[in-house]
Amino acid sequence: MNILIIGSTSGIGQSVTKKFSKGNHIILLGRSLNRLTEVKKKAIQSGALDVSLINFDLSLNAGSVLKKLNKHSIDLIINMASATSSLRDELIDTKKVELDANVDLINPILIVNDLLDKGNKFKLIFITSILSRIKSIDRNIYSSLKVLQETYFH
Repeated sequence: MNILIIGSTSGIGQSVTKKFSKGNHIILLGRSLNRLTEVKKKAIQSGALDVSLINFDLSLNAGSVLKKLNKHSIDLIINMASATSSLRDELIDTKKVELDANVDLINPILIVNDLLDKGNKFKLIFITSILSRIKSIDRNIYSSLKVLQETYFH
């Protein structure tokens, strides 16, 4: 199976990558090539058949990453990427709202839509925190972006 994992360098992301590695072809998408390389080594140790790295910052325009992804056949997408998951609302930089929204909402949707438009058929696993389900004081921005993404995918 060919698995695209977005957000693999976080602690949870590394655990999920390890769990899905055995016997599969893994495609890791993330902004830090050094961290992606570390996760790649762990995925290979966990039995991945091969691991491809796509170094891309999801806060940027998705055009270049869409071209890179079209070179891969994908059976499963696991999306755990987030820019605001650890931030309270007052800590979110208003000058970076568009960049944060790209990571937490817009670019994952664009990636999925582009792959579907190209005829790919795949499953999607969307992993987020409990904050997408419950109201939490000072965490409304993150929660809202993740609820929007989940609602769109449904």
